[in-house]
Amino acid sequence: PILRHFNMSTSTNKRPREDSENKERKVKVKVEDVSEAKLAASLPRTDENIKKEKARVPQRGAPKIGFMCPYLDTINRKVLDFDFEKVCSVSLNNFNVYACLVCGQYFQGRGKGTHAYLHALEVGHHMFINLTTEKIYCLPDNYQVHETSLEDITYNLRPTFMKKEIKRFDKEGEYYHALDGTDYLIGFMGINNIKFTEWFNVSAQALCHVPMLRDYFLFEDKYTKL
Repeated sequence: PILRHFNMSTSTNKRPREDSENKERKVKVKVEDVSEAKLAASLPRTDENIKKEKARVPQRGAPKIGFMCPYLDTINRKVLDFDFEKVCSVSLNNFNVYACLVCGQYFQGRGKGTHAYLHALEVGHHMFINLTTEKIYCLPDNYQVHETSLEDITYNLRPTFMKKEIKRFDKEGEYYHALDGTDYLIGFMGINNIKFTEWFNVSAQALCHVPMLRDYFLFEDKYTKL
């Protein structure tokens, strides 16, 4: 009877411990099952928690990684000419100007109600490049396009040359390719005629054949900080 009493006492002492362990396990499982959204909702509405909550929400219209813009084939390189004055063709403003990569016209802005935004809706031209930042966007969805096949456009918007390349111009006579497909030599490319400017075109072409003057303007570091 003494042993029986001892066994019973030990068994009764184990049950509450087992019950408490099971409860702890259940509590842990319930805490793990709680979603991140519920946890965020239970947190105090501080500025840091609000920023974290917004960061978890995906932005509308933002393409996923690896997304290919469906309007890349509408780009017409033959009509692109970045030598004109970079002003909006509607407002004549030179701030925040974009070039339409479909028709070549310049328009201001990218947000709703801007000339570039309205052009995309009215005409159906969706590809634009910022003439200052050289970034390409799709409108009116307003997302940036990252595509290696468009690097020739960004390069021709603001071509740059290294000192080694400039020294080779007179020795090797290397040809460069324009966006319209024509080949040209540095200093032998035609200039746009903007209404009775032939006299200036002739003077500019003659000055481009002076190697020292041409090389000075081809190397931007010499005059961009002036």
